[in-house]
Amino acid sequence: MIRIIACAAVGAVISIEAASAGCLISQDRKSINVVTDNSTTDGKSCSVTCKVETKNGPANISCGGTTPPLAKDHSLCDFDKPEPYYDKVVSATGTCR
Repeated sequence: MIRIIACAAVGAVISIEAASAGCLISQDRKSINVVTDNSTTDGKSCSVTCKVETKNGPANISCGGTTPPLAKDHSLCDFDKPEPYYDKVVSATGTCR
């Protein structure tokens, strides 16, 4: 299930095994953050890949790490550019175990 986030950032979130993950683009389009939620009381090892439109065309953003118990918008990694670069998140896929 992909939900579009439309608040201070643009992104896509996907629900995966009692956790959700996605990529959020900053309003200035200079950075992208790979985030996860975990509604369980156990830590989860997560891997996330987002397809993103950039000023240079399509790109995949991927990373992984541990999401702590009961985390909300936990940052697995982020990527920054000196100028607007990220346009929109097309899709997000991931696994958390």
